[in-house]
Amino acid sequence: MKNKMQLKYKYIASSIWLFAFLLLITSKVFTQTTDTYTTSDTWLVPAGITSATVECWGGGGAGGGNNTAADGGGGAGGGAYSKTIDIP
Repeated sequence: MKNKMQLKYKYIASSIWLFAFLLLITSKVFTQTTDTYTTSDTWLVPAGITSATVECWGGGGAGGGNNTAADGGGGAGGGAYSKTIDIP
C-alpha cells in the first residue's frame, strides 16, 4: 500500500513539473514585444515581421474649478486609436 501511495505522489509531482515546463516553453514561443514611444521616433521593422499593431492613447482634459462650494465642470474624455498594419 505504501509503494502505491509513493508511486501516486511521484506521478502527481512529475505531472506538475511537466505542466510547468510546457507552460514555460509555450510562453516563450508565443510572446509579444512592446515598444513604447513618448515622442516622435522611427521604428525599424525586424526581420520576419508581417504585421504590426499601433495603439495610441490620450489623456482627458482637466475639470473646471471654481471658488464656490459648487462643483466645477467635468473634464473632457480621453481618446484612443488602434490600427493593424500589414508589412510587405
